[in-house]
Parts: sequence; C-alpha cells; structure tokens
Amino acid sequence: MLIDCLMGFIDNFFLCLGIGGNMVRNIFALFVGFVAIFGAVFCPSNAMANKYPDVKVGGLIAGQYVYDQTEDKLPSNELKFNYARIQVGGKLNDNLGGLVQFKAKSGSPAISVAYINLDYFPNTNVRIGRIKSPFGLEILEHPFKNPIISFSDVSKDIWPGCDMGVKVTYKHKYATGIIAYQNGNKVALVDDNDAKDICGRLVVAPVKGFDVGGSYYMGKSGTYHLATNRYGVEANYKAGPLWLRGEFLNAKSAKNEPIIDTVRSVGYYALATYKLLSQVEAIARYSVYDLNTDTDDNEKTNITIGLNYYLISDTWNRISLNYEIRNDKADEKIGNLLTLQVQILL
Repeated sequence: MLIDCLMGFIDNFFLCLGIGGNMVRNIFALFVGFVAIFGAVFCPSNAMANKYPDVKVGGLIAGQYVYDQTEDKLPSNELKFNYARIQVGGKLNDNLGGLVQFKAKSGSPAISVAYINLDYFPNTNVRIGRIKSPFGLEILEHPFKNPIISFSDVSKDIWPGCDMGVKVTYKHKYATGIIAYQNGNKVALVDDNDAKDICGRLVVAPVKGFDVGGSYYMGKSGTYHLATNRYGVEANYKAGPLWLRGEFLNAKSAKNEPIIDTVRSVGYYALATYKLLSQVEAIARYSVYDLNTDTDDNEKTNITIGLNYYLISDTWNRISLNYEIRNDKADEKIGNLLTLQVQILL
C-alpha cells in the first residue's frame, strides 16, 4: 500500500513536468536498486562502516643540537633536523592495507617507504613496495625505538637499505621468519641491472624476553653485477629495567668496477640500557667497525653514553643526551660528539 501511494505520487509529479509512462518507474526502480546494492557492498553494517577504512595521518620529528669536537670542524656546533617525516597508512579491511612515508632530506628520494600489506593467510604478511631489507636488528626497527640517537657505524654501512621488492613474513609462537626479493639498488626507485637480491632473516624466541637470530643477504650491484654478500647474528634480552642487545655483521663486496676488488668489512656492537626511573633511562654502547680487513688503518671504535628522558611513559617521545667518544684510525683529527635531541612521534 505504501509503495503504491509512493509510486502514484511520483507518477503525478513527473506528469506535471510532462514526463510519464513506464520510463519513470524504471528509472526509480534502477535508482532504488543501486542504493540497495551500494549499501550492501560498501556499508554492510554500522560496525563495519565505523571500522573501515581505518586510515591515519602521522609523522615523526627529531630536532638536534650537535657539538662536534673534530679538529677544524666547521661548523663545530649546529641546530638541525635528524628526522622530519610524514606518513599516511592504515587498513581498508582485515586483509588489505598500506603505508606511504615521505622524508625531507636533500639528495635522496622523497619517498622513504611505501608499501601494500596483504594479510590473507594465517600468521603471514606479504608486503610489496619500497621496503626495508630484512637484515640485522638495529636499523630494521623504527628509528625512534633505538635508545641511542644514532645507529652504530657497522649497522649503517653494512645494512642493505630500503629497496623496491616483495617481502614475506611468517610469525610463529617461538620464531619469526622473513624472506625478501628485491632490486638491489637502494639509492634509486628503479633497478640498475637484471639481477635481483635475496635477503632472509630468522629470529627465535625460546623464552620470554630473550631472542636470537641471524640474517643473510645475497645480491649483485651495478652494471657489472658485482657480488654483495652479507651475514649477521644478533641477540636481544629484556628483563625488568634492563635491556641488552648485540650484533655481529659481516660484508663481502666486490667494488671498483670495472677493475674488480673484493673488500671484506666486519664489525659488532654491544648495547645496554637501564631504567633508573619510570621516565629516565641510562644508555651505553660499544661498537667496533673495520671497513677493510685487509688493511690496518681504517678501524673505527666508538663508545656512546647518555640519558633518555621520556616525555610520555611507554612511548618513544623523548629527550636524549648522548656523548660519543670516537676513534678513527683513518682520521686522526676526528673528535668526540655531543648530541641533544628531542623526538616526537605523531
């Protein structure tokens, strides 16, 4: 009865406009059908409509004051940004999501990372795009999670970097395995040869708070397909206010194309932190890095000590003070480094 009255009103309305016949009823039926289908597909329920899409805009900012005691260093002190990034990410449904992060840094791509997340299989994530190579521990994590302002020299130099590719992660109760297939040209968003690099990482957590792992990277770089192989082992332990971490990394790279010369680099670091108060943390790290094991004049040894004050408990927003005692056999003029940093994760 209600539908008949409604259709009669619609017929009379369009007759006044000079339009009548079955065309009006067909158009109205098509419109109602479209609305019904749209609501069923895109708005299946209030709960689903409120949950997805779940997209968030965020960013990370880290400002520094740096005092460098290196001889003849100009400027010896400066204010600068260590990080200034903005990102958009989230999920469209339970299985599909992604993230795009941009960075403000001259001389490098504007895109820091950009990937699509596929979670269609139990305990398994497939990530496609510009992603971090799953090698090592220190740099692989979020930069603000690292308790020390800067990464160790060995991690910065041996880590393969961000690269275009696909990564598969499988998580088990006691272990996590990752394998990636990537271009092998971390500087650019495009490849520079036909070879592809393979990187794998396995981390085992036998007991709560303790995990050990290893990484292996096999690849070729440049138009001469120069071999670049890396491996690393790691250990991580957390108990109450104490956090201990260490890594040993090794790289064997062919360089100086077209005259091929193999260079082996090796290094390690040991890190310790201790929560003095709920928002105050003491940190220390000892690192050694030998850029070329065939020579005796390029080993770097660094000792870093400092304090972190967390602006909000159980977050990465903090003020950090680091003092780095640096020794570089290749540069006798290098001095110690004092860094004060404020970092905020939005």
